[in-house]
Amino acid sequence: MASKANIIVAREKVPDSELESVQMIPPDQVCVVYLGGNGTVLRRRSDGTMSTERENANGNARYIIREIIKPIFSTEMDVNIPVYSIGYDFDDMDTAGTITLSGDNKRHTVKTATDAKNNGYKNYLVVDNHNIRRVLKNDVMPYLSENGHSIDVSEIEHRSRFLKIIIDGDKTTEFNFKKELYNVLLDLKYSDSEIDLITANFDRLIKHNHTEHIDELFHDILLPRISENGARLPLNDALRNIRKITFVAHCYGAFVAKKLQEKMKSEMPKLGYSDSEIRAVLNQMLVVAHAPSCRLDNQTNGFISFMSASDNTALVPANWLSKHIKENISQDSREMVHNSLKNHEHPWFPQSGDIAAPIAFLPRRYGNMVIVPQSFEWVIDNGMIGTDDNEHNNTSYDSRQNGETKAGYMLNRFAKNVIVNGIKNSLTQADGFIPLPDVSELLFAYDSPQNKQIFNELQKNGLSLVRDAYQSATNLLQERSKTRPKNIQKNTNSPQM
Repeated sequence: MASKANIIVAREKVPDSELESVQMIPPDQVCVVYLGGNGTVLRRRSDGTMSTERENANGNARYIIREIIKPIFSTEMDVNIPVYSIGYDFDDMDTAGTITLSGDNKRHTVKTATDAKNNGYKNYLVVDNHNIRRVLKNDVMPYLSENGHSIDVSEIEHRSRFLKIIIDGDKTTEFNFKKELYNVLLDLKYSDSEIDLITANFDRLIKHNHTEHIDELFHDILLPRISENGARLPLNDALRNIRKITFVAHCYGAFVAKKLQEKMKSEMPKLGYSDSEIRAVLNQMLVVAHAPSCRLDNQTNGFISFMSASDNTALVPANWLSKHIKENISQDSREMVHNSLKNHEHPWFPQSGDIAAPIAFLPRRYGNMVIVPQSFEWVIDNGMIGTDDNEHNNTSYDSRQNGETKAGYMLNRFAKNVIVNGIKNSLTQADGFIPLPDVSELLFAYDSPQNKQIFNELQKNGLSLVRDAYQSATNLLQERSKTRPKNIQKNTNSPQM
């Protein structure tokens, strides 16, 4: 199994056969790179014909060209801004993100086989070079033993029937995991024949977090911007080069962007960059992420996300904040279905009179995210009512779409402002380095006291949303402690968001 990536020169309207692929992007070029979702692959159309990853990648980038590059930069400013889009080539759909994204979002929500409520729960264990022994001790052991003793092999197979072990690394990581697993089985005094059966079962459970396409994109796009001939660049040159590129991502594309950041973080020390220099460079990497499917906690300064809480397609991490939002959206949805409503007031979502729409900004700890409760009215089809697919798929920036709420329209307008301001900042990178503006400036088309007030209200709404989620979590933990028998009560620490 493997994964690859193709860099396509995006065009507004050209046949698939005329789309051009390039090996790498010039390291000092001002440009936009579009990282699409995991559907940006070779796939079958409804009529049975096949569309290529090049065609699908180009389709993803067209809004950028049509609504941002042509009217603002080509026409108004007479500047050519190339747009590149990434097409993915996966050997199988597991490597296309479904399992990888689930594992990434559920790293801290693993339930072991001894959990009484485990029936039907699909477990995800993410194994990397640093956590093998800890994962085996804390998470795998309950599948292999009872009170420190071996159990029947058939019971191990039953307990692990929903388990997926995702190897976040190369063949060496998998080899080390299997070697440590073998040592654990020896310690539990399993026979050689039993060990063979157990390891064969675990072979079926292992899935690979293929990162070949991440490595390829890093070497073809980012590495030339921070190094030359295997040596680091002067810090200002690296800052300037990274600031000249704007990434726009959708769904799985946000996961790719995050992995590119992680790759930079791991490779830059080898080039001689200090920790403070690495943080400085990463904070100049602008990523505008629509409907991101990845963990976004403690994000870098330039990774800014845009999300509808009614989006039921994007995979988000399970925490108290997402739980609070999901439960309230579910309650609103039940009322909408019961009353055949296309929209809802969402009274639980903070709203400021200065903004006149329910919209909030969550700080970096929670993803640097602009979030709204509902972007589109629900659709009614043959008497059935349900969520519009545009909650996840719409990335149009200009005209208000049919059925789009005011909050949904504002969400994408904010995203457009960030892209435009990011590119304008890229164009200022000449001899000197000009830092990326603060998110409070990026979100608006121009600077004004009124816009500063709006951003303050967005922040207040976000903090209020976090506070409400924290209170809901606290109340739930207190209720649980009341129903738990006194002899097994545990100290209820403050909930972690």
